[in-house]
Amino acid sequence: ALRRWPQLAADGGPAAGQDGPRTHRAYCRAMEEQLARYAGVGSELVVVPLRIDAYLAWCADHGRDAGASDARAGYAADRARLGGDERIAWPPGRKHECWCGSGRRYKRCCGSDR
Repeated sequence: ALRRWPQLAADGGPAAGQDGPRTHRAYCRAMEEQLARYAGVGSELVVVPLRIDAYLAWCADHGRDAGASDARAGYAADRARLGGDERIAWPPGRKHECWCGSGRRYKRCCGSDR
């Protein structure tokens, strides 16, 4: 994704760190902190992974610029609304697979930072 859309790591981008692009681990830690802040709002939180091929097809079908942050948000909202296997409830149970895609259990991955 960073090769295709370098603006993700630009100042203010979701993958931007202090000295360039964040590592995947640092990105997941920042996302985990953001999700924890949203958790107190009272609505169900879900994470929708962005699979590049599916995302590009969605953008083409909806006439959206794939590099735009509002397109990423629109894709995630659309996928969350439609449901399906790709939706990951947050926070996952400690023994469930982590939302970040590592394949590890949540308690041994992003959940261990909490």
